[in-house]
Amino acid sequence: MSRRVLSAGLCAFALLLAPARGIADPSSSAPFEMMRALSILQDQIAAGNAIAQVGQVKMIERMAERFSTIDTAVWKDKRNARALVLYLFGGGNAAALDGLISKDDIAKGYEVLFDGAMAYALGNDGAARAALLPIDARNLPSGLGGHLALVQATLLANQDKTRALQLLDLARLLEPGTLVEEAALRKEMFLIGSTGDLDKFALLARRYQHGFAKSIYAQNFKQLEIKMASDIGKGDSAESNLRLEQLLNGVERHERQDIYLAVARTAVLDGRPITASFAGTAAEKLSDKADGAEARARVYYGAASVVGTDYDQGVKALNSVDPARLPERDVALRASALEIATMIRSRASMLDAEDVDDSGPDHKGVQQTVADAEKSLANSEAILQRTSR
Repeated sequence: MSRRVLSAGLCAFALLLAPARGIADPSSSAPFEMMRALSILQDQIAAGNAIAQVGQVKMIERMAERFSTIDTAVWKDKRNARALVLYLFGGGNAAALDGLISKDDIAKGYEVLFDGAMAYALGNDGAARAALLPIDARNLPSGLGGHLALVQATLLANQDKTRALQLLDLARLLEPGTLVEEAALRKEMFLIGSTGDLDKFALLARRYQHGFAKSIYAQNFKQLEIKMASDIGKGDSAESNLRLEQLLNGVERHERQDIYLAVARTAVLDGRPITASFAGTAAEKLSDKADGAEARARVYYGAASVVGTDYDQGVKALNSVDPARLPERDVALRASALEIATMIRSRASMLDAEDVDDSGPDHKGVQQTVADAEKSLANSEAILQRTSR
């Protein structure tokens, strides 16, 4: 971290904690100085600083108090007008300011931005679109354009997905390394997830991991990856497995393992043995035996295999796992899978004894047994939830 960034960060916390520490009261700070401090806190959130997240909430409220009592003449200063717009774009308390500041109070050139930002922050999307969408974010001062593009994309996400994606690209380009880029990446991946643009999704995911792996919001990103991977896995085919592998190519090893585990478990419960077997095997190859991931992966592979084409290997995998190494819900899943394996073996033995050919009615009985087995696997989690209440 450079001295400049460290110094700016200290200033941000100084403004936040001023009354408790006896230093300069933030009520004497200009709005643009307070906004600069808030921006630093927000970028620290993108870097994974949990304390900054708490500080942001307090800072937003402190700024609302300051802005609601300040002489409205200060908004004629373009630096302060810009700060006010950024404050509203970034989650500021618009309700506390509504009616206290008017467009006539704002510096020339910022009146429409203020109106649009206030409408957006108050949840009046129609008015926000009317004011903000005609503005080209590329023509705004540095630091403001990226925020506007992010807001514009949010306003268009449910109306014009193509345009929204273009604006999110622009927001990332205008504000690299900031919370704006972090939020734009997550929003863009969410929108792309429904379009099926696998290459673009994977590219953005790698950028997120490279720049924001420690972000406070990284768990939201991970859930997006899991959802995308699970959607691909619904194909339950060799082709969908190849697409799943393509999606996760380049993803950090431990992250890739976790996603494969999530996909494998979901596929088992949904009755998709091809996906479950593939994802379970992939997770096992990536796993560290010390953390129990390998045991979970073998259970998912085994559960999928006993109702698929590798019955014997599935039973072997299930029996090789010590239940003590599994979370409670997977103990129940393993037990269900072994019970189902016994059902299938019993039915197969009856057929062997009767020496019926594969086209006979008893063959349909085997198929029905497998179908019932898949349903039993899907019910195992519901049973566990009822008995653990």
